[in-house]
Amino acid sequence: MLSTVQKLLPLWAILLLATQMRAAPSATPASGWVALDYWQFESNVPHDGDSFGVAHDDQHYRFQLYFVDAPETTRDNLDLLGEQARFFDLSLDKTLELGLEAKAYSERFLLTGARILTRWERVGGPSRNPSFYAIVVRQQDYLAEQLVARGLGRISEAKPTTDWYHGLAASSFLNRLHVAERAAQSSGMGVWQHHQDDLMAFLRPGAPSPIEDEAPPMPYQAPVPAHRINLNYATERELQRLRGIGPVLAQRIVDGRPYGRVDDLLKVPGVTESTLERLRPYVMVDR
Repeated sequence: MLSTVQKLLPLWAILLLATQMRAAPSATPASGWVALDYWQFESNVPHDGDSFGVAHDDQHYRFQLYFVDAPETTRDNLDLLGEQARFFDLSLDKTLELGLEAKAYSERFLLTGARILTRWERVGGPSRNPSFYAIVVRQQDYLAEQLVARGLGRISEAKPTTDWYHGLAASSFLNRLHVAERAAQSSGMGVWQHHQDDLMAFLRPGAPSPIEDEAPPMPYQAPVPAHRINLNYATERELQRLRGIGPVLAQRIVDGRPYGRVDDLLKVPGVTESTLERLRPYVMVDR
């Protein structure tokens, strides 16, 4: 005897429903987590250091790591790439370089006996091709932690905030990531090493300023103010009207306030003697 569903739906609709039910796998009832052991990495699917695609049990899935945001690998999303470059205080090219390094490391990690653990928590809202948050672990090593420890990603605390894998609280794992990030910064690993290289070159006597070189190109030479700019009250936009002052250096000058005299600019990272002498005719201090 036909079931009620079979009576109401044509055969093609029943087959479609069955396919969709299979495409959204259910988690194990005991812990809510599923371990994927036999999967195939899909190198043809766009991926980077923190996201990747795999084939498993005749299905295709895209995963994103919990807690980590690796640098972009292409210029497709210029808004995000630019935000990351500003965060790391790097050029766009160097940010992409670190993104490709993170991508290569994640590929090697995944292809050497790693397990994918997920509870099918979607990234973002509903989608026809959803991504799911995942943990990638190899023996006792977590991919997210390894990326952060190498300076190949920054910490993202978007998900989750409560219980996590095998009784480990999400806050405890985040603490581990923060410890790894501080160690990477102090050791000059990955993206932090590039930042230190830029800063050391910037402070080396006689070296050209990378901040000046990376100031946004202007279609015309910005006019020099007719009056001197007060270092204690000028806005970042006003400071950027001075030749060689880009957004990074303008922000550092604002952060270095108050100034007792113009020569105090030398305390700002990136301001050299030559920079000071070039700015001196156009700036003043009035507290």
